[in-house]
Amino acid sequence: MTRTKWLAAGALGMYFFDPRSGRGRRHRARDRAGGLVRRFRGRIDRRVAGARARAQALVAKATHPYEQPKDLNDVTLADKVKSEVLHPPGVEAPHHEAWTG
Repeated sequence: MTRTKWLAAGALGMYFFDPRSGRGRRHRARDRAGGLVRRFRGRIDRRVAGARARAQALVAKATHPYEQPKDLNDVTLADKVKSEVLHPPGVEAPHHEAWTG
């Protein structure tokens, strides 16, 4: 090691092993290092989850390249609108007639 590196190592040792404040400095350094590890682990986990979701989407698009056309009549469409748009789940739907408004 060069002289500068030895000086830096000595200064770091003095900083962390100071009889008065060294213990608190070591604990703060440990806590900060743990926080960095957790933060980067979270970022990596989110990126992996995003890549996994994109891969699943590509597989789904490859297996189902287009939506199959559905033969829906007026009554079926009215029921679909009533159940999905006009009221939240668990609430009784009001009576609506699709052809009369």
